[in-house]
Amino acid sequence: MKWWPAAIPTEADHGEYELIPSDERSRQQRRRERRRIRPAYVFIASACLLCSSIVLFTVDFFRLRAPRPSNDAGWLDFFKKLWPVGLPDVTDNWQNENNKAMHALMSCMVNRTCKENQTSIVLLSSEHFSHSIAGHVSGEDIWAISVLISLQEMGYTTIYAPKNEELARSYRRFPDLVKAVILEGADSKRCFDDPKCIKTLTHPLGVPVWKMFSFHFWTGAEHPLGNRWTLSPENYPVLAPGNSKDNFYLGYSIERTCVKKPFIPGDDRPMQAYILAKQLSYFTDKNYMWKGVSLVPPFPLDLVAGMRNDTKGPSSIPDGINNLGQLNQQDFYEQLSKSRVLIGIGNPRLSPRMTHWIGTVGRPSMTDSNSRSPLKEAMDHPIPRYIVPDMSMDALKYRLGVLVEGDWKTPAEEILRERKATGKGKTFEL
Repeated sequence: MKWWPAAIPTEADHGEYELIPSDERSRQQRRRERRRIRPAYVFIASACLLCSSIVLFTVDFFRLRAPRPSNDAGWLDFFKKLWPVGLPDVTDNWQNENNKAMHALMSCMVNRTCKENQTSIVLLSSEHFSHSIAGHVSGEDIWAISVLISLQEMGYTTIYAPKNEELARSYRRFPDLVKAVILEGADSKRCFDDPKCIKTLTHPLGVPVWKMFSFHFWTGAEHPLGNRWTLSPENYPVLAPGNSKDNFYLGYSIERTCVKKPFIPGDDRPMQAYILAKQLSYFTDKNYMWKGVSLVPPFPLDLVAGMRNDTKGPSSIPDGINNLGQLNQQDFYEQLSKSRVLIGIGNPRLSPRMTHWIGTVGRPSMTDSNSRSPLKEAMDHPIPRYIVPDMSMDALKYRLGVLVEGDWKTPAEEILRERKATGKGKTFEL
């Protein structure tokens, strides 16, 4: 390339020549201009990347929050294989009922449709709960079925775990979901002393003692932590404050059973009294309260009872009583509903059946011709259907709510601190 002066030298140029060709100079200028534009390109590209990131994050966020129906069926099929329900129409088998409950719980968790309290489990370890759905009707069984129905109506998932071995196995499966364990008093003590059942440092998935509540029909404490964890069917804190003032009054309700039976006005009932006794041996028991007294009153009155002969000798039914034999629940209610009074004999001292009373009597003078005897008074003044307020279903559910949702760990910590400080009583893991 030929080089030539860019212009005729002037005085201002001090005689110097420009040696850069004009086309090369223009290229350098363009390069400088491109350098000035490049930061703008970087800014625009960065802004685009930022916007793209925001959009993608937003899409992912809402996609994660949205229901995911595509895999739900697969999960449900998987859970059905884990808890098969062999008898879907059977309700008196506790293993079968457990599988139904687990199906319902897993289904609602997968579908995000769980109702209030459904993800909270109450383990029912007292055998009276499994007996109650199998049709047993002892006082403890009636108490148990009342508590069971209330828990289920409140939405809790109830799982049967009879005896401590089944209890420990069940609790280990979902410890964080279990709110409370209801078991027999003797079993609570056995579990407390069993390192395979109770929570310890080496058995962290064991049952914490403060989650266990003793299902105890009688007075007194029947739990390793004392009265507060002892459940009572009656208001023993008021009725027996000596050894039960701190018991937890759980109670029961037979309101649903009562209202199913049509009420017969007192004047429309036959002249009949029902003797509350289910065994013949009660009449020879030390607690029999009518020793030396005839139960037959001096006025027309049929005395009926539903007893089984549990004595070794021949049947020795007291005079004047028509024994109908051991009655099923419905026949018992039938006889009770058409009786004018219910007469207790001192045994059993307590029974849910007593809440079906038609009338109350004191110690009647059966042989007295006085028409104003307590028995005659009760018959002449019938009472209407009445549900004791504390025995309503709403009252029972309220107390169950306090039991299941209450803070029981804090008072257990206080007991633990006291035991460590005094050296009295066995310590435990919270």
